[in-house]
Amino acid sequence: MDVQGAELPFLKSMAQAIENGRVRFLVASTHHSSISGSKTTHRDCVEKITSLGGRILIEHDVQESFSGDGLVVASFFRQDASVTLPHISRNTARHSLFPEL
Repeated sequence: MDVQGAELPFLKSMAQAIENGRVRFLVASTHHSSISGSKTTHRDCVEKITSLGGRILIEHDVQESFSGDGLVVASFFRQDASVTLPHISRNTARHSLFPEL
């Protein structure tokens, strides 16, 4: 999902679908506070996904991104608990498109 700052409300709206087993994987793009309105958007999304029963497979925040978008990949199915993904590259805040959240 890439909903340009509405990540958290979108995740909240998915609760019933997740509970009904209709969502297996989630790939979410999180955004800088200038778009989302919150400096904690990425962390809030990770926490919400986890509280909905998701297992974070891989993630990086906006400052660790080379593109300027954060990334969260998660699974909501238990059989995916052993899924491993390749390591991802990580930027540093100093070199980021958004050095400050």
